[in-house]
Amino acid sequence: MTIWFPKLNSNGDGINTISADEEFIFERPADADLVKKHVNHHISSDIHKRIVFAYEEDNLGQYMYSFKGEYEIDVQRSDKQKCLVWKRIAKKVKTYPPNL
Repeated sequence: MTIWFPKLNSNGDGINTISADEEFIFERPADADLVKKHVNHHISSDIHKRIVFAYEEDNLGQYMYSFKGEYEIDVQRSDKQKCLVWKRIAKKVKTYPPNL
């Protein structure tokens, strides 16, 4: 698992968007020729889960990072959508060990 801080807009390197219900994040490189390679690279890697803090604009026009949850690659949707599709699997995550 890894922590991811995506910008939810076009940022030069890629285009990241989130569904209205925040259940899915769509990740694709800005260069359309790199999409298939990018998707295959992530699907074949050992890291299929991400804790997500997205950089986005709030309702006052300020940009900030906000916690979105834990997401996992949805391989079938990624293949169908022709981009990486991350599906939320948890709205809360444990980020520290319990006190013993």
